[in-house]
Amino acid sequence: MEEKNLIIIPAYNPDFHLVQLVQELKKLGNEIIIVDDGSENKDYFKQINNDVLIITHDKNKGKGQALKTAFEYVLKECPKCIGVVTADADGQHMIQDIQNIKNTLQKNPSKFILGVRDFKQKQVPLKNKIGNYSSNILFYLKTRKKLQDTQSGLRGIPNSILKQIVSIKGERFEYEMNMLQNIVNKVEIKQVEINTIYSKKIKSNYKPITHSIQILKNMLAYKKD
Repeated sequence: MEEKNLIIIPAYNPDFHLVQLVQELKKLGNEIIIVDDGSENKDYFKQINNDVLIITHDKNKGKGQALKTAFEYVLKECPKCIGVVTADADGQHMIQDIQNIKNTLQKNPSKFILGVRDFKQKQVPLKNKIGNYSSNILFYLKTRKKLQDTQSGLRGIPNSILKQIVSIKGERFEYEMNMLQNIVNKVEIKQVEINTIYSKKIKSNYKPITHSIQILKNMLAYKKD
C-alpha cells in the first residue's frame, strides 16, 4: 500500500450501488477501505468482502466517525501513502470523477483536493441548492475563503494532514464541514469539477434540509481547536 492513494468509502445500510462502485474501482486497480458504520443489512458487504478491506463498527457512529476510523487505520498501516480519497457509497460519485480526484492528488500531494458539483443544473432539487448555497455563503463569511461546494464528500486528502484532521471535532455529517473550516487557512485547497448526479433511484442517508440546518448551526458554533 506504500506510495499510493487509498479510496475510503463510509457506508451505512448501503444498496447495490456500493457493490457496483467497488467492482468498477477494483477493475482500475484501486485499493479500497470500506467502513461499515453499524449497518443492519450485511448482504451487500458479503458480496464485496473478498475485494476490499472492511472495517466494521458494532453500532452506527456517524459518517464523521467512520471516516476517522479509516484515517486512523491508514496512519497506522500505511504511513507512507500519498493520501486518501473519500467517496460516498450511494452512487452519487462517478468512477471517472473518483479517479480524477485520485490522480489530481497524486500530482499535487501537498494539496487538499475538493470535488465540486454544479448546482445551477436543472436536475438539482431546490432544497439541495438552498442547503449548499447557504453553507457556501456562511463558510465564506466565517473564513473569507470561497469554496464552490462545501458539502461535497468527494475529496482527496494528503497524508501530511491526516493526523491533524483525525482530531477534529464531529462524528456525523458536520465533521466534513469542520474539516474544511480547520484546514482552509493551513493547506491549499484545489477545487476540481465533478459531475452533478441526482436521481430518485439513489438511496442516501443525507437529508438536505435537516442536515443542512444542523451543519449551519454547527458552523456558527464551531471554533478551531
